[in-house]
Amino acid sequence: MSKKFIRKSVLENVRTLSAFDYLNNYHPSLLVKNGKKDYYHREHESLHFSNGKWYWWSQGVGGTTALDYLIAVEGYDFKEACNYLASLMNISAPVVTYYHKKETKPFELPEKDKNNNLVIRYLCETRKIYREIVDYFISKGMLYQSANFRNAVFVDMMVICQHMHLSEIYLKILN
Repeated sequence: MSKKFIRKSVLENVRTLSAFDYLNNYHPSLLVKNGKKDYYHREHESLHFSNGKWYWWSQGVGGTTALDYLIAVEGYDFKEACNYLASLMNISAPVVTYYHKKETKPFELPEKDKNNNLVIRYLCETRKIYREIVDYFISKGMLYQSANFRNAVFVDMMVICQHMHLSEIYLKILN
């Protein structure tokens, strides 16, 4: 089945097939259910499938399409993989799984607590940060204690750290 070239229409069709749908349609015995929507590969336990994507943890590779899967996992070359998938899809059209995209909410900072006592105690006593530094960041609104879990919330710290070293901040506070 060695064709010289792969037509653009064939390639586009082959690229629409996900690795999960490929295995589910043509090699279902290789999929092992591992939770509500997660599966792993029977022969490679570190190869997982979820939400239309696959990742082979032990090898550090992943992807979405059956083409990616055949090349990375099964060792096919590109042309072989395309021809193989095209012939399978011509014999029996695959049943495709549709995934609903999760709605993402915009990021919101956690609600501030009425005081910062636990954060101050943790940073000063446990992490050994000078109280003046902690107070400085709290006064500038860049550090506070969250109301729900009493966590330390650092706001816009990357901008400060890019411009100043911590010792420079401490000297600035003392002066």
